Amino acid sequence: MYQFLYIVVFVLAFTIVNRAEAEKLKINQKNKRTQNLEPQIKLISYKIHSLNEKYATIHSYAIKKENATYNKLQKIMTINRDFPPVIIDVKVYATDKNYENPKLLLHLDVPPCSESRYREFLPKALVVPKSMLQSNCLKKGDLNTDDLGIFRFDALIPKIHEISDYYKVDYNMTTVDDPKEIITEETLLTEWGYLHTQ
Repeated sequence: MYQFLYIVVFVLAFTIVNRAEAEKLKINQKNKRTQNLEPQIKLISYKIHSLNEKYATIHSYAIKKENATYNKLQKIMTINRDFPPVIIDVKVYATDKNYENPKLLLHLDVPPCSESRYREFLPKALVVPKSMLQSNCLKKGDLNTDDLGIFRFDALIPKIHEISDYYKVDYNMTTVDDPKEIITEETLLTEWGYLHTQ
């Protein structure tokens, strides 16, 4: 009787461990695919609607051509204090070629400083190493980046270029404790990277 019970417990434990390992492997493979995936979206325009200078000051930014299918967003800024826990509200719209008639494709709330299934898709300058994940991983100091990057929505929406070639992305960063306390509101206008490759 006890031998049978022992075997059942052993088989159950083995099954649970195998499932956990398989899930971990699946997540790691997805993250590796995302990291290795070449950007498919080209940044055309960047606009800051509001910035709470209690938290940050932007000194300059520029869009620079990287190659035929990708433009970099260079940014020089100062984080004026350690950020409290924050969340980034991301909305992605398909539009016409004039960036009008938006159709919502994706709406996500992504915390950059805690583990989330979408954290790896944030603009690459905001993807901190796992070892730094904590409630306030965005620390006081200068943040000068050759390429801030954009939210990798192209990896989340299959065959996005069959929906439209033009996309509008709204970022709204707020504090977790008070969603009315806006840190920054930004809009990016983008296009399918292979639309104009000259």
